[in-house]
Amino acid sequence: MSRDALIIGINTYEYLSPLYAPAKDAEGIAQVLQNDGNFRIKRLPEFIDPFIANKRKIASQKKINLEQLDKAISQLFKPEGKNIPDTALLYYSGHGLRKNWGINEAYIASSDVNPSKGFWGYSLQTLQRLLHESPIKQPIVWLDCCYSGGLLNFIDIEPGVREKRSSLFLLASSREFEISEEIDRSHSVLTNAIINGLNYRNSIRKVVTNDSLIEYINRELKETPQQPMWLNPNHEIILTGSEINIAEVNPIGKCPYKGLQHFKISDAEYFYGREKLTDELLSKIKKKDINFLAIIGPSGCGKSSVVRAGLAYQLQKGTKISGSENWKIHIFTPGYHPLKSLALPFVDKRISDIDRAFQLSKAENLFSNNSEGLSRIISISNTVKTVLIIDQFEEVFTLCESEQERKKYFSCLFSALEYIKDKLLIIIVMRADFLGKCTEQNYSGLIDGIQNNLVSVKPLTMKELEEAIGKPAEKAGLRIDEGLVVQITSDLNTRPFIDKNSDYINNFGLESGSLPLLEYTLELLWKHRKSNRITLENYVYLGGVKKALENRAEEVYESFSTEEKKIAKLIFLALTQLGEGTSDTRRSIYKHELVIYQKSEKLVDSVIQTLVSERLIVSDTILEKDSYKTKDNVVLNIVHEALIRYWFRLQIWINDHRDAIKIARKIEYSAMEWKSGGRKKDISWLLQGNKLIEAENFIEKYNDLEIISKVGKEYIKLSQQKQNQIKKEAVERKLREIQQEKKVYRNKIIAIGVSLASLIFIISFALWNSYQLKLSIIHSWVLGNETPVQLEVLTTTIEQANQHEEDGKLNIAMAYYRRVRISTVTTLLDKIQNDSEIWKLLDYKQNQLPNSLKIDNNEKRQLVSLAKYSDNKLAKLVIQNRIKAIKKDLKNKKYGEVKINAEFSDEENQYTEGALKKTYIILYKNIGIGADLNNNGRLENTLEISLIPCRLIKEIEKLWNEEGCVWLEDDPDSSVSKQCNALNRKTLGSQIFGDPNSDYLIKDRINLCLKEL
Repeated sequence: MSRDALIIGINTYEYLSPLYAPAKDAEGIAQVLQNDGNFRIKRLPEFIDPFIANKRKIASQKKINLEQLDKAISQLFKPEGKNIPDTALLYYSGHGLRKNWGINEAYIASSDVNPSKGFWGYSLQTLQRLLHESPIKQPIVWLDCCYSGGLLNFIDIEPGVREKRSSLFLLASSREFEISEEIDRSHSVLTNAIINGLNYRNSIRKVVTNDSLIEYINRELKETPQQPMWLNPNHEIILTGSEINIAEVNPIGKCPYKGLQHFKISDAEYFYGREKLTDELLSKIKKKDINFLAIIGPSGCGKSSVVRAGLAYQLQKGTKISGSENWKIHIFTPGYHPLKSLALPFVDKRISDIDRAFQLSKAENLFSNNSEGLSRIISISNTVKTVLIIDQFEEVFTLCESEQERKKYFSCLFSALEYIKDKLLIIIVMRADFLGKCTEQNYSGLIDGIQNNLVSVKPLTMKELEEAIGKPAEKAGLRIDEGLVVQITSDLNTRPFIDKNSDYINNFGLESGSLPLLEYTLELLWKHRKSNRITLENYVYLGGVKKALENRAEEVYESFSTEEKKIAKLIFLALTQLGEGTSDTRRSIYKHELVIYQKSEKLVDSVIQTLVSERLIVSDTILEKDSYKTKDNVVLNIVHEALIRYWFRLQIWINDHRDAIKIARKIEYSAMEWKSGGRKKDISWLLQGNKLIEAENFIEKYNDLEIISKVGKEYIKLSQQKQNQIKKEAVERKLREIQQEKKVYRNKIIAIGVSLASLIFIISFALWNSYQLKLSIIHSWVLGNETPVQLEVLTTTIEQANQHEEDGKLNIAMAYYRRVRISTVTTLLDKIQNDSEIWKLLDYKQNQLPNSLKIDNNEKRQLVSLAKYSDNKLAKLVIQNRIKAIKKDLKNKKYGEVKINAEFSDEENQYTEGALKKTYIILYKNIGIGADLNNNGRLENTLEISLIPCRLIKEIEKLWNEEGCVWLEDDPDSSVSKQCNALNRKTLGSQIFGDPNSDYLIKDRINLCLKEL
C-alpha cells in the first residue's frame, strides 16, 4: 500500500505578518508520518541540512509562491502516470485568509499573497474541486490555519463531492469564521494535538486510525475556545503503527461462513450458535394442536438461517420428532404475487417446462378462485404432513400491490389450517417491524395466529457468538487468533440486556442487523487467511465488522467506469423499497423491468453480472405461466438489507432521490395497470388532475435520473393528450351552446318585430354575449396548450375582459399575460436545439432565423410577436403596480440579506425583510412575474429564466443602482458609477438570480438583458 504526503509549513510572507509555528508544525507532522506511518514525504518549503547527512527539513525562512503551491497540491491529488498512491495526505500550516464580500471564500496563503491587490492565494473551492476529481482512494487533508472550516462547507454544498465524502478524511483547525492559535510559538493548538494523537505506542492495538485520532483531538481540545472541525470517512484508515502484511487472497476450499447469504439446509454442518432457538421451535411443533408458527425478529438476526440450517434440517433428519423425515417441506417467499408463489411448490419439477407452466396456471387459478384450494391439494396428497415455511413474509405487504390478492392469500392459508389441521404446518418468518401491518385489516385471523403462536428471535449471547465464530472454523480445520473474538464483539455495538433465565445482567447483546456483517467479515477473513489461520491483523486491515461491507461495496463500485457507475446506481435504487413508517428494505424486481433504457443492454448485463459475482446483489429465475416462451423471468435483489443500512454512498443516493423514486413508482404502477388493461384510452385508466400535474412536474424535474420507463413516459403523454382533448371539447361545446342561445334569441326577436328599442337591446346583448364568449375562451385556454392563432385571439380579448374586472383586474391580467408568455416560449423551445437562442428571438429584432430553429417564418412571427407583446405588458404592469415597494425600502436603506444557513427551498423566507426579499417575491411569485414555475426557490431552466422580461431586469437594475449606491458612502471611490453598478449587479446576481457567475444560463440571460446599460 503506497502512501504519499505533502507537508507545507509557511512562516515567511511578503505582505503579511510573519509566523513562527508553521515550520515547526509541519516538520513535527512530517517526522511522525515518515517514521511511524510509512508515508513518503514531500516538504514545502524544503531545506537540506548538509551537517546532518543531508537530512530534509521544513525551511523556516524560505518562501513558496502560489504557482509552486498549486503545482504541488495538484500533483499530490492528481498524480501523473500509472503509479497512483492508495493514500494521499495534505498538511498545511500557515496564514488562512477569508474574503468577506460578495461570495465569502476562504484561502490558504502562499508567501506572495497580497489581499489589498486582490491576490488571495490558493482557494479552498479549488481544493474541493480537485478532491472531487482525484483518483486517490483515501484522500486526507489537514488544515491548520484560520478559516479552514470553509473547506467542509464546500464539501457539504457540492452534490458531486457529497458522494465522495465517504472516503474523505478532513481536519480543520477552526470554523469558517474563526482564527487559529499558536502555543508559545512552538506549535499551533491543532497540530500539537495531532502529533500527540499519532503516537501509536499509547494505543492498545498499537495503531492509530482516523477514528482514534479524532477521539483524541476531541477529548484534548474540548475545553479550548478554538474548536476544530472534521469529516470522517466511513472506513478505517491506519495512520501510524506497525505495518500490516496482509495475506494473499485464498478463496480455494469451502468457506465455513456464509457472508451476506443465509445458511441453507446443506450448510447445517457449519451452523452454530442457534441450537437453543432451534430446540425451542421443535418443542413448539411437537405439540399436537400446533399447525401454525410465527418466527418474528429484526432484520439481520438470522431468522432465514435458523429455519433452514436449524429447523428444516432437524425435521429432515428425523431424530428430534418421530417421523418428521417423511414430511414434505417447502421453503419459499411471497414475492410480488403471493398466490403464484404459494402454487409453485406443488408443481412437479420433473416434468417439462410446458407441463410445469400448465400445472402452475391451474394451481394458481385454484388458489385465487377458491379459498379452499390449498386444503384440497394437500388433503389428496400422499404426504403425512406438508410444511410450508414462508420466509420474508413481510413481502406480502412490501411487494404485493393488490389488496385483493393479499386477502385471498390469507384466506387460502387459514382456510387450509382450519380444514386439514393434522396434515399441514405453516411457518411464517417475518421482520418484527411489520407486525403493525398485520393488524391494519382483518386478514382471516392472521394477527390472532401470530399472537398465539409467536417465537421471538433474540440476539446471540456471548457464548452463542463465540460458537458461531469459532466452531465453523474448527470444523473446517482453521485456527483463530486469540483476541480476535474479543475484538469483534467489542466492535459490534453491544448493549446490556437482562437474561431472564438467570439472576444477573449479561453484559453483551448483539445489535440487530449485525449478524450478516459478522458473517461477511468472517468470510473475508477466511479468504485472507494465512495458511490455516484467521488473524487479528487481517481483521484490522479490513476495517473491522462495520466497515468491511461498505469497503467492499466501495471497492466494487470504484472499479466501474463512469458509465458503469451510473448503471450501478440505478440498479441499487431500483432494488431498494422505500420505507413507509419503517426502515428501507430490499425490493425484488424482474430484470426486464429494470429502467435503464438509455444504456446498452450488454453493458447493463455486464454490471449486473459483476454485482452478482461480488455477492452484492443476487439473481434468480422463477417459473411463470408462460415461462416456456421468450419472457424474461430473471429476478434481482440486493443480497441483504445490511448493505442498505451501512453503505453510506447508497444512503446518499436514496435520500437525495427519495421523493423522485416515490413518484416514479406510483406512475410506473399505474402505467403497468394501464398496459395490462390493453392500453385503453378510457379516461378512467389515465392520469388526471393532481396526479397528472405531479407526473408532468416529475418529467420536467427528474427526467435525467432515468428512473421511469418508456411505458411510463408513453402513459404520461397519452394522459396529457387526453386531457387536452377534453379541454378542447369543453371549449367547442361552450361555443356551440352560446351560438344556439344566440340563434334562439334572434328567432324570438324576429317573431315580435324589430323596433328601435329592440335594436338597442340586441346590440347591448351582442356586446355582452361577445364578452362572455371571449372570457369563456380565456378561462379555458389559460390552462391548456394553445396554437399561435388561439394565442393571438387570447391577447386581443384580454383587454376587453379586463374592462369588466374590478377588484381582481390586475392579478387576472398578469395571470393571462404569464400564460401567453409560457405557451409561446414553450412552443419555441420545442423547436430549438440550442436553448440560449430563445433569448435572441425574444429580446432582439432579427431578420435571420438561427439555423437550428425548425419553424416557418409565419409561425415564428406570430409566436415571437405574442411573446414580446405579453413580455412588455407584464413588465409594464409590474413596474407600475409592484415595484414601488422595492423603491421605498431602498430609500429607507432597508436592503435585507440572505439568512445564515438559508436554503433555496425556503423561497422568500430565505431573506430578512427588505428590498432583496421584495425583489425576489416580485420576480419569482405570482403576484408579479411568477418565474419559479416548480416552486423550488431557484431559476434552473431556460423556460423559467426567459419568463423574466428584459425590460423588468433593466428597471430593477437601474433602481438598485440609483437607490442602492448608498452602500458605498464610506468608500472613497463611492462616486464611481461603474463600481456601484458592479457591486449591485453582483448582489442581485448572487442573491436573487442564483449566482450568474456559476450558472451559464442565468449569466447569459442577464448579460443580454443588461447589454445596453
